[in-house]
Amino acid sequence: MVVLHFKQTDANQFLYETTTAITIDKLVEELVTVNNMRLHVDRAAIAMEELAAKGPLKPEALRGLDEAGYEEYLKAEDLTVTNGLKDMPPQVGVREVKDESHYRTGWLLSEEMTQKILDHATEMKRVISAKAVLEKRFMSMAPM
Repeated sequence: MVVLHFKQTDANQFLYETTTAITIDKLVEELVTVNNMRLHVDRAAIAMEELAAKGPLKPEALRGLDEAGYEEYLKAEDLTVTNGLKDMPPQVGVREVKDESHYRTGWLLSEEMTQKILDHATEMKRVISAKAVLEKRFMSMAPM
């Protein structure tokens, strides 16, 4: 067995266990796949944190519109034809927070669901963190 230390930056590094019998082409393919999966998991964790903090995304046509822009949209568009408001998710909780970027609805999930989402996002980030190198945990494509 051989342990490789893949390090692109200080924040993007992991250990990978392999054998000496593997070809270089196959090894490079596996390393690229593992690194790409780590990046996908990181982006998913960030999206989950955003969902917990600011609620679901608005429909694409409404993203970025502040209150004045939203009012203009309502005046200019025929709501029976456009998907704008029909795609809006139902209000899922009574808690509401203002989203400064106007990309999210601001409708927060229940506290229990928010905590579950944050716990899973934290666990995902722990698994792919650079600290795994110090802890001598290897990355693999196998389910954890």
